[in-house]
Amino acid sequence: MVTRPFPFPVRSPRLTIRPAQREDMPGWEALHSSAEERTHLNGPLVRSAADWWAGNEMVTPEIEKILTVTMTSTGEFVGICGYLICPWGELEPYLMLKKEFSGKGLGSEVVSALVSVALDSLGVPSLRAVIAPMNIASLKLVKKLGFTFSEEHSAPDKWQDKHHVYVVNKSTYIAP
Repeated sequence: MVTRPFPFPVRSPRLTIRPAQREDMPGWEALHSSAEERTHLNGPLVRSAADWWAGNEMVTPEIEKILTVTMTSTGEFVGICGYLICPWGELEPYLMLKKEFSGKGLGSEVVSALVSVALDSLGVPSLRAVIAPMNIASLKLVKKLGFTFSEEHSAPDKWQDKHHVYVVNKSTYIAP
């Protein structure tokens, strides 16, 4: 379990990653309502933005709270990211960007920041990514950052069954 202080917000020349705020709800809801994004997640949106906010406020520990990605220069909402705590204890970084921000290298910037923070600031020994084999963009991104294939996820009757599991640690991580 992560016990070090949570080091967000994190800023780069292009992006700011910060704890989510109530005004982020419309952006979150739009992301989760996108048919394209739903192909990589476990079904249709079942919670309203207000319900999401209430749930996020109750989440403990802090490491599982949703983070918002904005443009550093304008504050424009770009997407969300954060960490999931896997049942086996490892952290899994996640990211969802608005379509108009895809393909600009922002995903690499965000996931790289999440990996760096986890490995360096939080002292996590490794991170795990569970990715659908047809999610080519995410597979390219994790491989670029040094994640290596570990196994095929076996979870019969679960939406992540047959997904690919990739792992990264300090010795395999490739900073962009």
